[in-house]
Amino acid sequence: LSHVLGGFRFFPAFLLLGLLGYIVSRWRDFLVNSHTVQARLHDIGVAVGGSVIDSTCPKTRSNIFKLYRYLNVVHSKTYASVNPHVPQSDAGFLPQRLLTPEEVRLLANVPNKSRDMLITWIQVVVERMIRANQVRELAIDNSLFCGLRGITARHMDLFVRNMPNVWYAVCHVIVSYLVLLQALHVALQLDPKFVVNADTGELADDRKDVLCMNVFCVLIFSFMAASIYWIAESMVEVLIQPFKNAPDAYNSDALLCSTDRMLFTSLRATFDYADADVAGRSRFVRRRWANAVAKVTAAKGSD
Repeated sequence: LSHVLGGFRFFPAFLLLGLLGYIVSRWRDFLVNSHTVQARLHDIGVAVGGSVIDSTCPKTRSNIFKLYRYLNVVHSKTYASVNPHVPQSDAGFLPQRLLTPEEVRLLANVPNKSRDMLITWIQVVVERMIRANQVRELAIDNSLFCGLRGITARHMDLFVRNMPNVWYAVCHVIVSYLVLLQALHVALQLDPKFVVNADTGELADDRKDVLCMNVFCVLIFSFMAASIYWIAESMVEVLIQPFKNAPDAYNSDALLCSTDRMLFTSLRATFDYADADVAGRSRFVRRRWANAVAKVTAAKGSD
């Protein structure tokens, strides 16, 4: 049994290490993908917000607000399956004024592709703004929208790109067998016929206390040997769901809130900048006028 157990330990260790390595890599991939989704949304916000020609135009501001709404809905839909706090349906965005009833009706025709339709609407709005001379044409690249669609789709694909189910099943069965064999191996090493008296060196007559201690050791050592594999299995169960309640879970609320603030800031950056520029010019004109008046007054006083 010792030879069988020694050769058998390699196989479950191999399965667990391979599975654990894949799960950790998948967990990191989710983290990188979540940040990349956020970056693609930020890119669109900066590109559009920085290319506005006339920020005082009401139609321009209306279209920018429409982009703000669509981008936030796209981001929320990306995490709808793992975050119960975001709207789980298109109608849930109505109270936040992120979608209109007409837009909800149109999205209801494509329930499985509503996120892709919203990204297409974003590109349509930008193209209309370019034709209306509301934003500079060469400042916005069409690859921004394709990149956003691709990275959000990859986020959803990561949930189904997993190890085969048979791998999990075989790994669980093999580890259970290993724990059982480990306990049997230690138990079979205990032979009551060879319990020796420590003082005389002869076979002991009363073997009860020794056997009780040996049984206790069997349980403790078996548990310690099995805990190594149980800990690895527990790590797999925790990391396989990166958005569930766990110490290493991702906080999608933080990503959603950060992106919302970023889009609000970047898309309306020229609004405040234009107001500040007008105020600065007014102060400059008033300062020049005051200087001119002071010079004229001084010249009259010298005469």
